[in-house]
Amino acid sequence: MIILKNKFYTFFRPGFKKRIPGQGMPLMSNPDKYGDMIIEFDVDYPNALNSDQKLFIKEALINNQNNKKQNQHQNQNRKKAVINEE
Repeated sequence: MIILKNKFYTFFRPGFKKRIPGQGMPLMSNPDKYGDMIIEFDVDYPNALNSDQKLFIKEALINNQNNKKQNQHQNQNRKKAVINEE
């Protein structure tokens, strides 16, 4: 069993493919080694949303945007720290 861990605000568009190295079928040339597993997501979106559902999605998108900004800021601080240590 393979469990994919994604943040709750991660969205997959229909047809999105995720590659998991070393978890696919055994290689014909070397059965002790495994190829990559490729998962294609088949996503069905609802035709309509009620107001609570719309609010939930809006909040998730805002949180996603805020988390991206926070991660970028943290990465910039890490780079600055490495440069200052040198």
